[in-house]
Amino acid sequence: MSLLFGGTTFSAPLPNGRITNDTGDTITISVAGDWVEASDAFTTWTAGLTNLVSLGDSHYLTVDKPGRYEVIVSAALEGTTAGDKIGVTAAVNGTAQTEGHAHSTIGNANDQVGLATSFIFDLEPGDQVSVAVTNHTAARDVDIIHASLAIKKIGRY
Repeated sequence: MSLLFGGTTFSAPLPNGRITNDTGDTITISVAGDWVEASDAFTTWTAGLTNLVSLGDSHYLTVDKPGRYEVIVSAALEGTTAGDKIGVTAAVNGTAQTEGHAHSTIGNANDQVGLATSFIFDLEPGDQVSVAVTNHTAARDVDIIHASLAIKKIGRY
């Protein structure tokens, strides 16, 4: 959408939003391969600039407008045991979107790995997008040192 003001045309920004967590937290993985929303454990997400996307319940982004959205997830994760394969993905309405998730194998106990992935989703008003993590190898916790979630509308569907 464009707006005309005083002979100058301005484009209205598309829906977008970003949240980050720099305080870190431990995510309890009760069953190897299960995905757990990081938002279930995090208590302090910080909202960045948002437009027609809101911070919901202090740990996820909620879209206000229907459309096709790009979602970018990044995290610094730490594993407690060498050889554990840990992963990060986006969750939509509490369901981890596992196709295309990012994962890495921990070289040494307490090594940190940086992971990032992106998705394109068709979302409806009220849909909630959050971060989810897993330990594919065992029922062992994953420490999140930092996490970031960004979303922007890229078109209609």
